[in-house]
Amino acid sequence: MSYLSPVDPAFIGGIVITADDTLDGDAQVDLFRVGSATPLMSQATVEGTYVFDDVPNGKFQLRFTQDGAEQWWPFEDDRSRAAVLAMDGTGGRAALDAHFGVPDPEATPGEFLTISGDPVEGGVLSLVLDAPLPFDSADLLGSEVLSGIQWWRDGVALPGEHGRSLTVPQGAAGGTITATARFTQLLGYFDRSVSTPPVGPVAASTLLPLAPTPVPTISGTSQVGVPLRATVGTWGPGATTKAIQWNADGAPIAGATAASYTPKGADAGSQLTVTVTASKPGFQVTSRTSAPTAPIAEAAFAKAPVPAVKGTLRLGSPPLTVATGTWGPAPVVLTYQWLRNGQPIDDATAATYSLTADDLGASLAVRVTGQKLGYLTAMRESAPTASILAGRITNTVLPSISGTPRVGQELAAAPGSWTPPEVDLQYEWLRAGVPIPGAVAATYTPVAADVNAAIKVRVTASLPGYTSVVKTSAATAKVRP
Repeated sequence: MSYLSPVDPAFIGGIVITADDTLDGDAQVDLFRVGSATPLMSQATVEGTYVFDDVPNGKFQLRFTQDGAEQWWPFEDDRSRAAVLAMDGTGGRAALDAHFGVPDPEATPGEFLTISGDPVEGGVLSLVLDAPLPFDSADLLGSEVLSGIQWWRDGVALPGEHGRSLTVPQGAAGGTITATARFTQLLGYFDRSVSTPPVGPVAASTLLPLAPTPVPTISGTSQVGVPLRATVGTWGPGATTKAIQWNADGAPIAGATAASYTPKGADAGSQLTVTVTASKPGFQVTSRTSAPTAPIAEAAFAKAPVPAVKGTLRLGSPPLTVATGTWGPAPVVLTYQWLRNGQPIDDATAATYSLTADDLGASLAVRVTGQKLGYLTAMRESAPTASILAGRITNTVLPSISGTPRVGQELAAAPGSWTPPEVDLQYEWLRAGVPIPGAVAATYTPVAADVNAAIKVRVTASLPGYTSVVKTSAATAKVRP
């Protein structure tokens, strides 16, 4: 669904509408890579709109959060039913929107949604959407979204049946089939709960069923990343064509149609089953589903190296960095926490760290946490550094004195050039090399006691965490009366 022509670079954008049909300026939008528990990009809406620029190639899912309520595009409350957005860098997607209002109830089943097909065991039924646009404008074509689909048999939800078609299950004979969904038009401004009239009663298949001996089974360890294998069993009578479908908590897993399946991060916590559907001319198309596995356990990272702190351990040096090593299996989201003498440093959660005066004499370390959907969170901490050294203050131009050395005429001190520039400077005036009591300002006016003596100024530069440096100017000529 897109209102804009593809552009380069790729982007994803849209709007968020509140329950009272206004643009939501305070919603959170998160873009996830498929299989990742941590958003790749996040932003708050601005006047109800959002745009993710420069979206990389890959497959993504989009989540909206408003006042604690979550919605996955398109208009789904469960990530397992969210659409997968395939981005190949060739263009953008617009009008991927959220609407948090409750759909308007539909008074008449079948007004917008009906079922086509033959209601017979093993037959295929399909949803037919017939909803004219609320405005007569060709520019608005393609704005319809049908989401939240659920098929029912005699008012009981059929587990995992959320697609636009349904293969009528065995044992449905004599019952009726209906479907419900959420129908949205025009960025969510037209939002309805829709349902079909019932079809049926479902006719029993006149063909003999195919019998499996035994029922399909699953072998292997129920853990992310560890392959499972399906045994389809022996089906009779005679040769049959068998199709395999793996399911997570009853919902089909897209593309999982081989005899083996390796659980992904998104499967963690789910129980998997495998459904084998066999067919043979002259017999019923027959499906059998295995017993569920134990819940899929999270896996440990195969690679979670110990990080190391890199850089110069002295105040004023470039920021310290962390060498994380390679975590895997990729991609892994890494977060950071810098430590001072083993204690977390407030707000020090970036991959780099700039030393402060509080670090003087302390040892630093960095803690790296790896996260990935379906994997146990892992934490690795670097070895502590040596003690942080005081920074160095440097002077490139010596202090100097301007003015005429005469009683009653003001002399002024030029401090010279110092690095870092934010050093604190203090002055002390000297008469014949001896400090003059009370003469600690940037200016000094000679008095009678200074006659025939040379004047100097001593400048002390200091900064917290740095070693103070003292520099003295050249002497003036002798003070005249």
